[in-house]
Amino acid sequence: MLLFAHTGITLGAAMLAKDALAKRLALEVEERETKPFSLSCSRMNREQDCPPNSRTTTFLTVLRQHFDYRFLLIGSLLPDLLDKPIGDIFFYQPFRNGRIFGHTLCFTACLAVLGAYVYKRWKKLWFLILSFGSAIHLILDQMWLNPRTLLWPIYGWSFASVDSTNFFGWLPEMFHALATDASVYVPEIIGFSIVAWFVAKVIQTENLYTFVRSGLVSVQWSND
Repeated sequence: MLLFAHTGITLGAAMLAKDALAKRLALEVEERETKPFSLSCSRMNREQDCPPNSRTTTFLTVLRQHFDYRFLLIGSLLPDLLDKPIGDIFFYQPFRNGRIFGHTLCFTACLAVLGAYVYKRWKKLWFLILSFGSAIHLILDQMWLNPRTLLWPIYGWSFASVDSTNFFGWLPEMFHALATDASVYVPEIIGFSIVAWFVAKVIQTENLYTFVRSGLVSVQWSND
């Protein structure tokens, strides 16, 4: 898949997930309002003093209010941003493969672990968002069809050499596929449509400057 398929479909998946989590947050808040008031949790604002459902609500609140779409878009392309220069350009001869380290579960898992630490320490979602975008990238690339790369280094430390041409030879082939292969141009059209809708919504709600500056916008699929 190419640029718009990865960015657009990942963007759509993230927005659907955020809508679902927003509904769960509303249910969490409603349930808490019907339970006895917790002095230590609400006034002292110490997460370790809060019951488990309150900690969940805290995370959902942070996710809803501090989701940086810039990191999502970077994460949706991150495996290619890492692997294409390494495996297809600068170190083409030893690798001859544009899907190496960044296309492994190990890479995405490391991002998730780092993200969990950063969230716990500073309540920042940066690396969790990157790991989400990277995970969607692996799904869209159907990396389960290449378990040697996906499960690296279980099958060994080396990667299979699969590309017959380097990046500059592969690029014209991809443009040809984009014009002739439905498995390439259909996801690109879907992704482009989502990105175009998102940009239009951001501009319509006068959130463009906010998006560029902080990545925080309130665009969602549903209106409720």
